Formats: sequence, C-alpha cells, structure tokens
Amino acid sequence: AGRRYIPDKMLANMFGIFGSVIWTSSMIKLTFGGNSIGSEGIRIMTPFLRASGVRRLWMSGSPIGSEGFRLLINGLEGGNLAHLRLGDCGIEDVSCLDDCDIPNLTQLTLESNAIGNEGAMCVANNLLGSSSKLNRLCLKSCGIGDE
Repeated sequence: AGRRYIPDKMLANMFGIFGSVIWTSSMIKLTFGGNSIGSEGIRIMTPFLRASGVRRLWMSGSPIGSEGFRLLINGLEGGNLAHLRLGDCGIEDVSCLDDCDIPNLTQLTLESNAIGNEGAMCVANNLLGSSSKLNRLCLKSCGIGDE
C-alpha cells in the first residue's frame, strides 16, 4: 500500500496541536475519535504523547489501521498510558504486542477491528499475564469465533 499524501498545511496543524500537548502538563486525556488521523498522524503524534503526561487516549473511529497501531504501541512502550480506546480503527494486525511493554495499561478497547482469533490470542498472550495491570478489555465485534 502506498503512502497517502498529507498536505503541508495539515502537517503544520498537527504539529501545532500535538506540540501544545507537551506544554500542558496537566493534560491527562485526549479524545480524537472520529477524525481522519491515519498512520502519518500517529507518526507525528506519538513523540508528543510520550513527552506529555497523557494517560488516556481515545481515537475510536479514526482510520489509523494496523500500521498506525504498530507505530502507536511501539512509540508508547514503557510509558504511562493507562486507557487506550481504538474501536473501529481499521486494525487487523496486533502482532506488535509481541514485542512491547505498556506496563500501566489498565483498559484497552479494540472493538470493531478485524483482529480475529489470532489477534485475540496475541492480546491474551501479551497483555493478560501475571504482571499485567489490564482490568478492562473490549474485543466486541472483532471477528473472533470457534474456528
């Protein structure tokens, strides 16, 4: 799949939005659901999120896809993120969870993403271990079945 072109004005706006997050140390929750932020937006957003004190990120309905999910998870590894809502984001592959550590994650929503049985097993194997703090997991409408 080719990269989508993002106009310079849009990139400048995203830098402006996410740059402001760094300077707002009291910011604990960001909600960007239903926007058109894709993997390029995630690439821009992640360093700002890592530098901020954001503990809740809600992006349900944004088309980040599997690549955006991978960038987000890898970029937030070891951080303070506690709640991550990514329902209906076009995510099909969550295998990046095999190589990550998000120690403070307590809530994860992946509903309405086609991760299937393999993705559900990946989530279970990586986020539900004895050291996990995860206490809420939503995999509604993810294509999980008997076979």
